[in-house]
Amino acid sequence: MIVYAFGLAFLLATTSPSSAATPYGGMFGFFPLRPPCVALYQASGVLTQYGVGMKSGGVEIQIGDQRTYFYVSEVLRINGSRIRCAWPRVCSNWPSSLVVGKTKVTVTYWATTRYGKPVFVTDQIDYKK
Repeated sequence: MIVYAFGLAFLLATTSPSSAATPYGGMFGFFPLRPPCVALYQASGVLTQYGVGMKSGGVEIQIGDQRTYFYVSEVLRINGSRIRCAWPRVCSNWPSSLVVGKTKVTVTYWATTRYGKPVFVTDQIDYKK
């Protein structure tokens, strides 16, 4: 751990190369990797949101009149293919038949916590083409 001093304030930053392999999938963001032997669940609904930023990312599906949010893992697969995409409209590897707001998907997810609160995380989204 390295401490950088800026006046009276201190910024702590982890700079270990192994930090990229942490359960959160990176030094500064929340992109959890699937833990071994974790209980997996599935939910199906219309994909209503998708977006990934530098600190975290997520998808939202709508089941009836209820929306459920899932954080995304560092390793996200859609129909088995690895996706590295911040926003579907600008990604070359986003499946053209997967339309936000229209396509019904099945999200495989697990439960974990963020800031002490329960959240869901996914690394797998499947849909029928």
